[in-house]
Amino acid sequence: PKMLLIIALLVIGMACTGNAEALRQLTVDEFVQAGLQHNRKLHVVRMRGAQAEARQDESFSVLLPTLKVSAAYSRLSDAPDFTITIPSYPRPLSMTLSETVPNSYQTKLTLQQPLFLGNRLTSQYSQQKQVALASRQDLLAEERELALAVRTAYWALYQAREVGRVVEDNVRQVESHLRDMENLMSQGMATDN
Repeated sequence: PKMLLIIALLVIGMACTGNAEALRQLTVDEFVQAGLQHNRKLHVVRMRGAQAEARQDESFSVLLPTLKVSAAYSRLSDAPDFTITIPSYPRPLSMTLSETVPNSYQTKLTLQQPLFLGNRLTSQYSQQKQVALASRQDLLAEERELALAVRTAYWALYQAREVGRVVEDNVRQVESHLRDMENLMSQGMATDN
């Protein structure tokens, strides 16, 4: 299926060059680039690599300290102060027991850093780092494999075209020899064996 896709890409590419104004032939490197850009399996491998990189970044971020900041404001009731009046001589004495607080403000700052969790976090980070490295190697191997398959298909097509040209030349030569022999026979210069 993969080889069929590559051959189809080559044939379409060759057909497209036939319609071009300049009749420009595509090079093998151009076919390899087109194969690397449009191959779905390679796209899947790239996305897996991006996922592994994201997981590596995520596992590293757990090692970093966490800083949280929050603030709040509340408007309380407009009730008057709680005061009591004590009758006394010469004048009554007023005493405020509780003042009204119409506004309430709160701020909170939290810094959190895990100190020791049994090397779980560093082990997770190391593991994700290795997975990301493996995914990069998979991508490189897949690109090389695809490039080899495209080159092989390109040269197989080139070889098939050259064999077709050689066969056409041989057919023309045989037809020419046949015409020569027919002319010689018609003039009596060749015998019928």
